[in-house]
Amino acid sequence: MVRPSTWKGHLRFAAEKVDEDEKKKKETIKRLFGAETEDETALKGRLYFFPTFFEDEAEKDVITPLDRKTRTPVKGKAPISLEVMKPGSKGEFYPLYAPYPKGKDFKEEQVEEDVSC
Repeated sequence: MVRPSTWKGHLRFAAEKVDEDEKKKKETIKRLFGAETEDETALKGRLYFFPTFFEDEAEKDVITPLDRKTRTPVKGKAPISLEVMKPGSKGEFYPLYAPYPKGKDFKEEQVEEDVSC
């Protein structure tokens, strides 16, 4: 499964790498993904994401914690079991675009601009 927060984080990071007017880019990112703050009154983003579940079965893998200096297994730490997906595995991606209610931050032309991004 890919968590919604993972999608949001990776897509926000990619959006910041777009080569565009810096001021316009920051406004668009804030509008789509929301403000980068824990403040509850901060502007929420217009994009919402849902978890992605894969069609294929996950494979099992094990990693062993290693000491950074000696590169040997750490005593007292058990191997860590993971479920991993093969590259190219298919899943469904569902974003939801929901402009917040009309208010001082809402402009009708922004909806068309957001959808065309």
